[in-house]
Amino acid sequence: HDSERNLLAIAMASLEKIARSPTASPLLWYEDIYFELAQGAQKSAPTEALYWLKRSLEYNLRFHEGSNGVQILRDLAESYLAKGELERGLEMLTVLLHHAPDDIWTYNLMAISFNRFGLAKLGLQAIGRGLQLIETRGDEDHLRKQFEDCRKDMQDSTLRDRETDVSQVVIGAFQDALKLDFDAGQPRPIADLCRELVPDLDRIPFKRPLTSAQMPLPDRVEIIQLLSQTNTPSTRKKIHRGRHRSRKGKANLT
Repeated sequence: HDSERNLLAIAMASLEKIARSPTASPLLWYEDIYFELAQGAQKSAPTEALYWLKRSLEYNLRFHEGSNGVQILRDLAESYLAKGELERGLEMLTVLLHHAPDDIWTYNLMAISFNRFGLAKLGLQAIGRGLQLIETRGDEDHLRKQFEDCRKDMQDSTLRDRETDVSQVVIGAFQDALKLDFDAGQPRPIADLCRELVPDLDRIPFKRPLTSAQMPLPDRVEIIQLLSQTNTPSTRKKIHRGRHRSRKGKANLT
């Protein structure tokens, strides 16, 4: 176990070094790196977890035109809830519901997480609404059973009544958003949405693209060896590198 912990510490330190570098390599998928760092810091350093998710959001906006911005905003909302900033997390989710009340992944996040934050009453309402969306639009992502399992867990939860720690204004706005017609979304440009919900985003450090001149050169000896083997079949395993699919949501409970 000690060796496993040591290896994990080395791996996380390596990820942090990569994440803090000023340049972005085209060979790395930084959003997953930031997400892993945020998950690792969630319990021991929740403020640091928020920082890594903001880095991820800034990176996605700069390099991928905000293609995964809404999902990262959901992760941020969950992190605020985990940190105990219940009003901030619920306010973010309220805005996301107005942005796209037909986004099943917003209901999914609430279904799998509200139980942990003592928000069982609101969680059950969110699960009910998510199941209504599935009934209306179909279950393309196969989430029905997960929602039903979450509902049972939520009903049996002993972590309850944290809603009393939240102002009725915030609770009311959130519940009104849950009642929105699924076609009543008010989407806006993703950059505007991100800067509304993360007002300090412009102060978050950002990476510069790695230029060809900054890329490390291959080893000279290795090049000579490869050239000398031009007439022999390659023993190197072929790797297919497909386009990375954006993380749409958490499709399991583990």
